[in-house]
Amino acid sequence: MVVDSALWALWQLRSLLPLTVPKHWRTGDDIVVLIPGLATNWRFMWQLGDVLAHAGFRVEVLPQLGRMTADVSDLATEVTRALRASGRERPVVLVTHSKGGLVAKRVLLRDPECELVAGTVTLSAPFQGAVAAKLVRGEFRSLRNVVMMRPGTPSTLELAGRSEANSRIVTIAPLIDEIVGRRGPLPGARNIAVSVIGHNRLLAMPRVQQLVVREARRLMQPGRSTDANAPEPSGR
Repeated sequence: MVVDSALWALWQLRSLLPLTVPKHWRTGDDIVVLIPGLATNWRFMWQLGDVLAHAGFRVEVLPQLGRMTADVSDLATEVTRALRASGRERPVVLVTHSKGGLVAKRVLLRDPECELVAGTVTLSAPFQGAVAAKLVRGEFRSLRNVVMMRPGTPSTLELAGRSEANSRIVTIAPLIDEIVGRRGPLPGARNIAVSVIGHNRLLAMPRVQQLVVREARRLMQPGRSTDANAPEPSGR
């Protein structure tokens, strides 16, 4: 957990820098859109975005999401609005971390015909709620939005009960996640468990980054099969 916390602190410091999207992220035909987690912006996923760009994807970000402190539904509205405004002829793949996975699922539910999004690859997504949210108290709106991510809240139960988009979701989860807590597979999704400890470390591990590349490519392909759970590949 010490390593996980150190990575969080380092990437948060980096996210304060006035970094611009690099030119090599803007090439490629297949598009992935990065959606970060709570209290982070797109720069928090910089390393993973760079790997995806070098793998041949066009990597796009949504600065208007800020630090992801707004309500999940409101963030999903912003993502959907941005995707529609782009006027693309082909759907994209959303690559997300933590709370970003909840936002992505909301977007998928609003796009049942895959006009905007082919699917999403999620890392450490709290689809059944995040146990760490139980530690949060406060009346500010941003804090209330965190509280609503606790397991068993009406919004958590409602989103978890909506399974019609799950076949377009790939979940990648660590063995132990100090933020999400114990979790089961997302029914109907492609669930991949990796032998990693830590909520944030997934973003930094080369074998996980290559999993994201593989699954993003697969989601781009028509006629894919997405309902089978997948074990962690050996030899990575």
